[in-house]
Amino acid sequence: MQAIIAMGHALNLKVVTEGVETEKQLKALREFGSDEYQGYYFSKPVPYAQFLQLLLAQQQASLQEKAQALPEVQADGKLV
Repeated sequence: MQAIIAMGHALNLKVVTEGVETEKQLKALREFGSDEYQGYYFSKPVPYAQFLQLLLAQQQASLQEKAQALPEVQADGKLV
C-alpha cells in the first residue's frame, strides 16, 4: 500500500484510499501519506437524499463555527 501511495504522489496525484474499516487501518494509511479516505469506518453507504441532508448539516455547522469566530460589530461600527 505504501508503495502505491508513493507512486501516486510521484505522479503528482491525490491518493484516495477506499475500504477503510478500522482505526488501525486509518492510522497506517495516514502514516503512509494517503490524502483522502473512505469506507465503513466513516459511514456506511447512505441513499442520495440522506447524503444531501448530511452534507447540508455539515455545511451549516461549518458556517456557524466560522460566524462565531468573527468579531462583533457595535452600533457605532466599532469591532468588539
